[in-house]
Amino acid sequence: MTDDFLADAGADEIRALLHRSVAEVRPDPSALGRIRREVPRRRARRTALATGVSAAAVLLLAGGVSTYADHRATSTPPPPAADATGYPDCLRADLGQTATHLAPPDAHGAVYGWITVFNTTSHICNVTGGGGLRLDIAGAAGAKPKIRILDYRLGDPAPALPDPTTAPHVLKLDPLDGYQVQFALVPEGSDPASGPVTLVHTPPTGGAVVTLAIPGAHSGTLYRAAPQEIETEQGHTRG
Repeated sequence: MTDDFLADAGADEIRALLHRSVAEVRPDPSALGRIRREVPRRRARRTALATGVSAAAVLLLAGGVSTYADHRATSTPPPPAADATGYPDCLRADLGQTATHLAPPDAHGAVYGWITVFNTTSHICNVTGGGGLRLDIAGAAGAKPKIRILDYRLGDPAPALPDPTTAPHVLKLDPLDGYQVQFALVPEGSDPASGPVTLVHTPPTGGAVVTLAIPGAHSGTLYRAAPQEIETEQGHTRG
């Protein structure tokens, strides 16, 4: 079939010629079976090839799975993840400067005070929880005052402490702002024992503790309020 023929022939003649040329072509009876067997095999080979390429990329970029894991374990830890507020948790190094206050006993003998810990960085971070609080009581065993520590609740005999129901679960500390833990040591009973007591606070992030001496403390209960956010002005506590 020449180019001249194709140029002179009409569409019907070309169509008839093509039909005659393939009229004797018959498929191999076994072809359908081979196709059915080969399609799954080819799919499996493509999947294996893609998996192998991905694994090779991981090895090439990370220098091997085990080496990559070892590198992460010895490298500088990643920055803390941000929570729902969008700010990261405060790290141990973020909380530095502290302040304490102890008021004289009130008319009922209760001693109020507070401990404040400040965010000394230039970024905002969150504090969750009130940290640890304990008492170091000096003196002979039989002469030491007996003091327990309880979380303050409405109705407890320390009405000057802040309402615990309004305390937020997460405190957002701007630079130079801080969180404050207020307390009240309320004497109870007629136990005459008294002695120097040291209040020890550990921030929620751990690290250095904050201490506050309470001289001449009597037996009773130390009520601890939920931590409150404290704003600062030029590095000094407001209010």
